[in-house]
Amino acid sequence: PIIDTYNGDKPLPRGYKVTYTDAYCATTTSAAAIKAGYTDIIPVECSCYYLIEKAKAMGIWQENDAYIPAPGDEVLYDWDDGANFATTDCTGTPEHVGMVEAVSGNTIKVMEGNMSGGVVGRRNLQVNGRYIRGFICPNYASKATEKAPEKSIDEIATEVLAGRWGNNPERKQKLEAAGYNYEAVQAAVNQKAKSGASAKKSVSAVAQEVLAGKWGNKQSLDFNYELSYYLLRLYVYVNKEMAGADVRGDVESLKICKKIMTELMEAYREVGKADTSGPVMENTQAVYAGLTYGKGELTESLAHQGNRGFLI
Repeated sequence: PIIDTYNGDKPLPRGYKVTYTDAYCATTTSAAAIKAGYTDIIPVECSCYYLIEKAKAMGIWQENDAYIPAPGDEVLYDWDDGANFATTDCTGTPEHVGMVEAVSGNTIKVMEGNMSGGVVGRRNLQVNGRYIRGFICPNYASKATEKAPEKSIDEIATEVLAGRWGNNPERKQKLEAAGYNYEAVQAAVNQKAKSGASAKKSVSAVAQEVLAGKWGNKQSLDFNYELSYYLLRLYVYVNKEMAGADVRGDVESLKICKKIMTELMEAYREVGKADTSGPVMENTQAVYAGLTYGKGELTESLAHQGNRGFLI
């Protein structure tokens, strides 16, 4: 919510808390600056008049109505601008503000809060058009010195699934500190988990490859085989996610873990259907278990042959 975002950023400009019945056009552009973490280069105010005053103090106010803005600039309006607007500079009291979304030729596309009907919407203006009071031009170039992330979102999502970024909330902190958009990374992680990391082959097809020896032998965690490393990563990831989800009460993470393990279980089932080999261990013992009961008690009994291994 725009107003809640604005009011949640302390201290409030001039100590004023915006109400839900106030005009909120300046509150909208300010909330965008707060969300982006750009309050050091974009003035924050709920008043259009004070937006201009702050922009002047920051050295980013453009008085020229004929100025051609860039995306991210803010345009201030004065609805009392005269009919001779094309040849005069509007210097009246500002009454509305919006954020420039795009510029094409002489057309300025603006996104605004508190438009007619109290909604967020868009309008098109002409360069040097009527009602333009001036522009706020944030110095976005000053943010360009920040180091850009070295890897793609897809690459980072793969690393998250491999457990390299830990669990939340530490994972979120690490990703954001490294310059990554946490929401974008998590969306990619969820997509990979849901699609089985692109699922190019059916479960049955992979099961047949396992039986054919293309993924090593049936000793799944024998690390002489590539498959073992993938399985270990999968087990570690699911284990950490389940532990974290239990602490956080995160149902969505548990659903993803369930889906991963269900697909793995289905793969093992397919392998089992076609596997005609004998037990993994030789000379195994057979164990028979049961319960006997007497007056007021139950007794568990075991009968077995030898003491070597287990039948698998």
